[in-house]
Amino acid sequence: MTIAALVLAAQLGTLFAVERVAIVASAGTADGQAALRYADRDAERLEAVLRELGGFDRIEHLRQPRAQQLREALARVEQEAARNPTVQMVFYYSGHADAHGLLLGGERFSFDELRTRLEGSRASVRVAFIDACYSGSLVRPKGGQRAPGYALDTVEPARVSGAAIISAGTATELAQESGDIEGSYFTHHILSALRGAGDRDGDGVVTLAETYQYAYSHTLAATLPSLWGPQHPSYEYRLSGTGELPLTRLARSGQALTFPQGDGRVFLVSTTGDEVIAEVTSRPDARVRLALPAARYHVLERQERKARLAEIALASAGGDVAVDRAIFHEVAPELAFAKGGRPPPRNEIAVDVALTGLGPGVINTPELGVGYFRRWSWLTLGPHVSLGQHDGTISNVPFSLKRATASLFALRRVPVGISDVQLGVALGLAAIQEQIDVRPSRFGWAPSASALFALDVPFVRWLAVRMLWSAGVEVLRVDEQRQASLELGASLGAVLRQ
Repeated sequence: MTIAALVLAAQLGTLFAVERVAIVASAGTADGQAALRYADRDAERLEAVLRELGGFDRIEHLRQPRAQQLREALARVEQEAARNPTVQMVFYYSGHADAHGLLLGGERFSFDELRTRLEGSRASVRVAFIDACYSGSLVRPKGGQRAPGYALDTVEPARVSGAAIISAGTATELAQESGDIEGSYFTHHILSALRGAGDRDGDGVVTLAETYQYAYSHTLAATLPSLWGPQHPSYEYRLSGTGELPLTRLARSGQALTFPQGDGRVFLVSTTGDEVIAEVTSRPDARVRLALPAARYHVLERQERKARLAEIALASAGGDVAVDRAIFHEVAPELAFAKGGRPPPRNEIAVDVALTGLGPGVINTPELGVGYFRRWSWLTLGPHVSLGQHDGTISNVPFSLKRATASLFALRRVPVGISDVQLGVALGLAAIQEQIDVRPSRFGWAPSASALFALDVPFVRWLAVRMLWSAGVEVLRVDEQRQASLELGASLGAVLRQ
């Protein structure tokens, strides 16, 4: 065994001899804020990683806590630290925040109080991960800063003491969630790092420095194209001692996936139930080892807009399983949402061709349409106009119909995989001119109402294909009387998004 290996073994022996405790808090609701979708789920995932790979003696998970419950949990850590000065504490929060503190229902747990408790704690090590909007306010007053992933210094010359705070963004940035990974970007990459994606030196131990370096670069890269703009994790690092601070040890898991060397290929690992577990970027110099519980997993390899999928089984204590290449299928870009917020509305211009069945004996009228819509996170709303003409015969009598329709569309969006299913209604008014044989042409107005079903399939962020079906009634004048006539339609179009 080399001298370096002996030193590492000594460090790990020291690490797991001490008492390690964690407070994992999640608060998905707060007064005046939109409910978060994944706060509890992110916290549960982190708790699982700390149990599996972190060697933690006690983990306390507080769901939707009051401010006093947070104080009591921190006080319990102080009681343990009074009995055992080697206690190491990890504090994690996923939820709402503003520039002044964590938002817990109708209460606020101020950043000043949290900082004071962390700095004054008797625990030998205190590490805080804050996944919330404006969480950089916690690190900014005391010299914390936004910095590149390599800027977090490791503690050189195997005991470490002090405090470190890692926040999801700066004091002015929103922490963003993703529907694709069903969690926040920041926590997602923290979890990936702790499971082994962040083990840069390949020694089987993921340190705090490696965790931050991985989370910074990958969170920034993932949020660059988002509607809210890039998100920059921040840090305040005040640790000292004679070694780095390990957070997880990959050898604690008896099985792992190993990913081939490569030039930055991205692998997304999920359960067969489509719960995303981790994200791995291949390295040119070494294989990446990802420690996971025994189960069956889907591994999706991303390359631009393409993907390859493999299903791999890990047996308990069955050792490592190499990831092999498998089948291909296309992956569309995801749409990011800000934690506690909604993306701003986008503009859409839709151009379509349609076939519309109108009235008795008149079917398959071709129409050309154009629409302008405002697209919110759950609603698409806007005007649509179309123009069509049908020339044919009824009982061998020549017939011609021209129809121009102006409608208002309202569609409720429901994401399904990479696509959007939309359900809604359209209210319209049609100007109709008809001529039968050599009789004088007739002109009239016809109001209409239809139920709509649409499917949007995105190609890139700014372009999608929309298939739309409609069924409703149009009120026509027949023999000087108003009659409701069945109207069926189907259209295919392109949607340009700003």
